[in-house]
Amino acid sequence: MSESLPTEFLLPASFLIEGMVTPGRLVLVRESQVRLTLLDTFDRRLLKAGAWLAIERDEDGLSRCVCQCNQGLREVLPWSGKAPVFAAELSRLDCYDWLAPILGVRALMPQVDMTGTCADWVIEAADGVAVLALGLDSLAVRNKRRKSPLQARLRLIPVKGHRKEFRALAESLCAEPTLEVADTSLYQSAVWVLSNAWPVTVIPPAVITDPEMRADGAVKQVLLQLLETMQVNEAGLLAEIDTEFLHDYRVAVRRTRAVLGQMGAALPPSVLQRFRDGFADLARATSGARDMDVFLLALAGLDAELPNAMQGQLQPLREEVMTLSHGAHEALNARLGSTTHHRFLQAWASFLERPVPRRPTAEKARVPIGALAGAKIWKLYRRLLQEGKSINPESPPEALHTLRKTAKKLRYQMELFQGLYPADEMQPLLRRLKKLQTHLGDYQDMSVQVGHLRELAEVLRDRSVPIDTLLAIGALLGHLHHQESHLRDRFEAWFDDFSNRRHRRKFRHLFRPAVTSAVEDKRGGKGID
Repeated sequence: MSESLPTEFLLPASFLIEGMVTPGRLVLVRESQVRLTLLDTFDRRLLKAGAWLAIERDEDGLSRCVCQCNQGLREVLPWSGKAPVFAAELSRLDCYDWLAPILGVRALMPQVDMTGTCADWVIEAADGVAVLALGLDSLAVRNKRRKSPLQARLRLIPVKGHRKEFRALAESLCAEPTLEVADTSLYQSAVWVLSNAWPVTVIPPAVITDPEMRADGAVKQVLLQLLETMQVNEAGLLAEIDTEFLHDYRVAVRRTRAVLGQMGAALPPSVLQRFRDGFADLARATSGARDMDVFLLALAGLDAELPNAMQGQLQPLREEVMTLSHGAHEALNARLGSTTHHRFLQAWASFLERPVPRRPTAEKARVPIGALAGAKIWKLYRRLLQEGKSINPESPPEALHTLRKTAKKLRYQMELFQGLYPADEMQPLLRRLKKLQTHLGDYQDMSVQVGHLRELAEVLRDRSVPIDTLLAIGALLGHLHHQESHLRDRFEAWFDDFSNRRHRRKFRHLFRPAVTSAVEDKRGGKGID
């Protein structure tokens, strides 16, 4: 069966297709300079399925939709207008029934741009009948900074009724020592190239295990690891390859701010204030782009929440969000590319890499890290309990947002210094805290989405978009308000699950300082400890 034979081969630079031994006359049908934009969902469902989908535009202005499934079968469809966003727009493809369940309700977004030469050939028998088709792709991955060439690919395309010729040529190419069977798709190869140029990496955390280590040295180690995480993600962030680069970058910035806020007494006061202000400014600079990234990722799911008759009406909204996202990323890229930013990070790296002073000026520099980290975790935990217990059905949404921020600070502190504690005791506490954070995050996300939709509805109304779009946004707002109210009603159950007596006892066992004044204990309120 031809299906068991490979259909794609990687070619050496010296390969000439005209020199191949073929079962007939080789005829060039098309050769063109092209640009391919590979599309996928934000969670890369096509990549995981071993498939790819692209809009191809050639030098003559012609566009085609190209889809290759995981069996290596390729389908090409003339295409006009904008790139498809949802699976329903691809219903003309023969592979639609295979493709649609993979994409589900997720939106398609540009993932990788490639440019280069694509050529199509046919092999004709003596009577002029095509018995086989070939494709030759010489492409390079494009981004804002450079091109990264991919190894050229030869594609074998069987012609119905001529399986014998296909098998003969495939077997011949498999036996050719200079050729290599392509065991990854074009999409997978492109992502591999990008991932090696700009790795989506979180540097393994600095593991502090000695509780007697000086606090200033331990804090510097943790902060240096966070700086490295920022550095390895910055290039991918600037190239806008994947939203995860910005996400990982922002997490590193937030953790840095949390450490400076909680453990700052271990660092010189003059240094502390400068860098606390600088990282607060950097966090603000990244927030707009990340907000738009998150909202774009949510839009496909939001569309699916609408009644069937209203689905597909949010495209003007998506286009507006994409415009805002582009502007936010341009502003962020300008900020990260500035001399001021580079000097700030250089000064930060220089400070972190300097040995700790023999005579420190910081109040807590010589305090053992185990004592300082434990006291800060205990303080944050007690604050979290106080804030949570004070929330009632009449509390404003801001109270839950404040609680979420405290929970985030507590989680960062626990994760960054978890090496000081037994893993079998620390991990269950972290899991319970993450669960509470997830609930609070869902509520916050819902509130943010409602806010974005309200603002964008005003903008689109003034631009006279179709009434169906405004009606769909109105219906979506009603649905989100209902979900937001439902999540708010469940808060008490969430918090009770997190703050039960057994859980409090475990926290107290791990983190409560050995000597705690009665006055300090009472500040937590009755039942807190």
